[in-house]
Amino acid sequence: MSRTTLSLVEGERAAIKYNRIKTHIHLLDQFTPTNIEKQLKEQLRCLPVEKQHQVLEFARTLVQEKGHGSRGKDLVRFAGTIDSEDLIAIEKAIHEGCEKVNLDEW
Repeated sequence: MSRTTLSLVEGERAAIKYNRIKTHIHLLDQFTPTNIEKQLKEQLRCLPVEKQHQVLEFARTLVQEKGHGSRGKDLVRFAGTIDSEDLIAIEKAIHEGCEKVNLDEW
């Protein structure tokens, strides 16, 4: 590969990374506590009172739920137990599938 081709490939990779970061920042901006509260209020205003009551009851059940999962300090003993080939496969799967965002589904 020539240096020019390498430079173009590196530039394309940088552009892809930039666009991914930009998308993640946009998504994070949508989910700030203030913005979430604002969006909830806007959506609630559009609902009839019966549906607003359902949302309220659902929110109450969420607040009452106990946390699930394990504490981080309980998981430390597993550090370093995944072999490098599996880590590479996991990383590949994440990059191929998990980072795709369909902005139209929101």
